[in-house]
Amino acid sequence: AVCPGPTETEFFEVAGSADKLKFGMMKCSDAVKEALEGVSRGEARIVLGASNKALAAASCVLPDKLSMNLAALLTKP
Repeated sequence: AVCPGPTETEFFEVAGSADKLKFGMMKCSDAVKEALEGVSRGEARIVLGASNKALAAASCVLPDKLSMNLAALLTKP
């Protein structure tokens, strides 16, 4: 599975939350390159970008409710 996190596409504009994600957006070309590198290494789960990797790691130790609240805070229009 490829877990790209925030990527520069029209997704966030359509979702109405583009103004919440002014930083940390990954360029599509970088996301594709990193995903293909992960596939070539045989990885089953590929988390892209440093900030997305940190959030994924934090979600393993934080309570589910807190993780969900943080995700909602970061993406709610």
